Amino acid sequence: LKWNPYFGMAYYNFGQIIIQKGIYTPAIENFEKAEKYMDHPDLSSKLAYLYFKKGQLDKGIIKLKQAITYQRTKKAMVPLYTDLGNNYMRAKRYKPAEIAFKNALKINSKYVNAHYGLAGAYLRQNKLDEAQEELQKVIELAPDSQEANYARNIIQQIAQEKLKSQPEKTDNP
Repeated sequence: LKWNPYFGMAYYNFGQIIIQKGIYTPAIENFEKAEKYMDHPDLSSKLAYLYFKKGQLDKGIIKLKQAITYQRTKKAMVPLYTDLGNNYMRAKRYKPAEIAFKNALKINSKYVNAHYGLAGAYLRQNKLDEAQEELQKVIELAPDSQEANYARNIIQQIAQEKLKSQPEKTDNP
């Protein structure tokens, strides 16, 4: 880099080495420099996850959206869309989270984590019927999973809330 400070691959490789040591700030700095001088398909996803580790959700979301565009197959986009939805949830941006989870499900309608995330987005927006539907899909797709256990508990809580919110019937004519 002393002879050629525009050699992006060197910055990228330094970032890779530093990341393995668990030192995130210098890794980010090197990846950001690499980004100025080269285009690498893994660079935006590496930056996204580093930003998330540092609590920089907005920067991470931007990079994760960029990483999705680099995927060669739609199938490879599914976990990234789900991660995008989860990070929108962390940022308390529930409508964009809903859209991200739906994008994952458009590609793979049996992706349990996306159904579970979508249920969470619906719950945060107080769309209880839609959330219950998604939770039911989680149970159908992966009945023995931890997510299915959580889904059963949440469905039960939703049912209890619905019962509480119903007006009581009186016997008076």
